[in-house]
Amino acid sequence: MFQPDSCVHQSQPTEPSPPKSWGLSHQHQRAMALLGTAALIAIGFSHGWPAWRGAQHEIDSAQTVRRTFQVNVNQAKFGELLALPNVGPSMAQAIVDHREQHGSFASLDELTNVPGVGPVKLDQLKKHLLPID
Repeated sequence: MFQPDSCVHQSQPTEPSPPKSWGLSHQHQRAMALLGTAALIAIGFSHGWPAWRGAQHEIDSAQTVRRTFQVNVNQAKFGELLALPNVGPSMAQAIVDHREQHGSFASLDELTNVPGVGPVKLDQLKKHLLPID
C-alpha cells in the first residue's frame, strides 16, 4: 500500500550558518579594512605625521635668539635667583638669607660676602644682575 507521506523527503534540521560580520562578506570586510586604514593614514599625514618621523623643517630653519635677563639682587626672590646661570638652591638661599640678615647690598661687589660667592662667581653673575644705584 502506498503512503504519500512516506515518499516525501524529510530533511534533518540543520544548524544555521554563522551570520556574516555586519552583514558583509569576507571580501567586503577586507575592502572596508583597507579603506579604514587609508583614511587613518590620510588623517595622520594631514595632522603632522611627517614631524613624528623627524621632519622638523620649521624648527631647523628658525633663527636662534639669545636673550639675557637681569634681576635686581636686592629684590629678587629665591626662584628668580635660582634661574640665574651657575646658581643652585643653596647659593640662592644664601643670597636671600644674607640680604635678610644684613639688609640690601650697597654694591654688587658686596655679594662676595655671601658664602660661596667669590670673585670668579661674581664676574659670572654680574651680566645677569642689574646695577645697584
